[in-house]
Amino acid sequence: MSPRTSAGVTLVVSLVVGAGWLATGVPATAQPPAPIYPADPPPQCSGGAFSGTQLLPIPGDPTAYQVCAGGLPQEIDHCPNGTLFNAAAAQCTPNGQDVAIPNISVDSISEQGDTINVNVTYSGTGMNSATVQLSDVLPTNLSAHGETSDLIADGNSHCVVVAVPAGQFFAPPWVLQPGEQVHADTQLYINGAPIHGASNGQVLTVNEPAPCSAPAGPQGPPPQGVTRWNGGWRSGGNSAAATLVLQSIDPTLTGTIVVQGNGVDCTADWTEIYRYSDNSRLVGARVTQGACSNNQWKVTVDQNRVSATDTVDPGSSLTLTRA
Repeated sequence: MSPRTSAGVTLVVSLVVGAGWLATGVPATAQPPAPIYPADPPPQCSGGAFSGTQLLPIPGDPTAYQVCAGGLPQEIDHCPNGTLFNAAAAQCTPNGQDVAIPNISVDSISEQGDTINVNVTYSGTGMNSATVQLSDVLPTNLSAHGETSDLIADGNSHCVVVAVPAGQFFAPPWVLQPGEQVHADTQLYINGAPIHGASNGQVLTVNEPAPCSAPAGPQGPPPQGVTRWNGGWRSGGNSAAATLVLQSIDPTLTGTIVVQGNGVDCTADWTEIYRYSDNSRLVGARVTQGACSNNQWKVTVDQNRVSATDTVDPGSSLTLTRA
């Protein structure tokens, strides 16, 4: 449930067959007419020299996708078990479900010996590598590049240090020093293809004190049986009280949530869509009361806390504690 209004438009197309068509006999040996709308053709790469890397769906095979590089077709790959290709996100997602676009951010930059350590926090599913491009904020065209692979793609936030060889930053007149301002461009990838929207550009100061620390993980298994949780909902500077009753955790998470206050009054049923782990689930919210819209939440449950983030609007969140 997301306390926001939405309007849907339904397009209804009717095909009317005239009576004159029905009066015409069809020979017994005639073949059935060809379908009016033939099957979708195989995906075509754009052919543009500067089109970069694209991932396109393969009609008829929800696990397959065509890799295009520089506008030209490359190999055809298949998604791992348990995932399907999501054309809108251009990535493999659990059972093809829409999930939040993976995100990445730089926490700090520090210089240690012959390398520059770029502390990066990332989250999301599907990706398996990340790159960092550092450049001088002054127009000197000096830059350096680092990358890391084997990312954990389970939808949770993780922290990793990307090491950039300091030697790539050219010698004086510009050398990376404590206090320098550096522009950091980061990007997440799936099988070498950049994930649309999963990039970040920031200007940071070398040796910033911000540590590279991922959010604390769940503390113990979630409680069983019917449980009640109280807390709040926040979105775009707005907030309201929230109450959650979980009817079940296993085999699937089900419950009812109520958000009330500051002009918001909504109730929705929660039903698990996908299970990342015992503590982490993808949940669909179906509104049963109030002017809100159905949505999906990435939910983390432990012994004493429930937290959730809207998969489409990460600025909308829930934080609750066990009553």
